[in-house]
Amino acid sequence: PDDITALRQLTTALYLRMAECLNESQGPFIAKATPDHLLVLAQGYAFRLIVWNEREVKLLQFDGKKPEAQKLEKHLFHKPQHTAAVIAVSQKYPSMSDAVRLSKKWVSVHLLSKMLTDEAVELMVAHCYLTSLPFAPPSTPLVGFLRFLRLLATFDWKSGPLVIDLPP
Repeated sequence: PDDITALRQLTTALYLRMAECLNESQGPFIAKATPDHLLVLAQGYAFRLIVWNEREVKLLQFDGKKPEAQKLEKHLFHKPQHTAAVIAVSQKYPSMSDAVRLSKKWVSVHLLSKMLTDEAVELMVAHCYLTSLPFAPPSTPLVGFLRFLRLLATFDWKSGPLVIDLPP
């Protein structure tokens, strides 16, 4: 559809149909459709399913609602991409998740949370693991955290951006 309201109604109809199919199945699922997501309860776990439709973003931009389109794209496209990339790196380096926690805690305690978002901290710690030369990749959370601090202290932030090459 070329109308944002019609597209959202179509997505809601999809949620309703998915909930109907899951509730009719023999599996241990309880599904509830709402206008903006599908809630699925299974074996003590809750899942919120949201359909990403690039067409909705384009229609919002065309209708002059660019801030809403950007927010939707960030929430439904960029954040999941970021999460998947960080998880991929942390699976390769088991100590990374604890190093991220230490780094986020340090940033918060030093009142830098307004300047360094959680995503930025995660990416900088990932950078410390992926490009650790002249050292070996950190093998403990403390070493990962200290490399994060070293990166903050020694990188020339004024001359250019920190480029982080994440695996696909």
